[in-house]
Amino acid sequence: METVAEPRAFPNALLTLGDAANLTQVSKRKLQLDMANGALAYVKLGRSVRFLPADLHAYILARRISCRHDRV
Repeated sequence: METVAEPRAFPNALLTLGDAANLTQVSKRKLQLDMANGALAYVKLGRSVRFLPADLHAYILARRISCRHDRV
């Protein structure tokens, strides 16, 4: 399994759902669906939901599709 490096482009603060949607360019609804099915880690603080920048980075990397270089 690939090790995920600490993202340098993200701030070190917890992010709101809106922040996460803007940063990842994914809709709030899609993030909520992925939270519900366990594909996206989040922090629950009372009724608030927050995201760790490293979790968003891992979420993006998990969906990365590598190109194949065997074709010429």
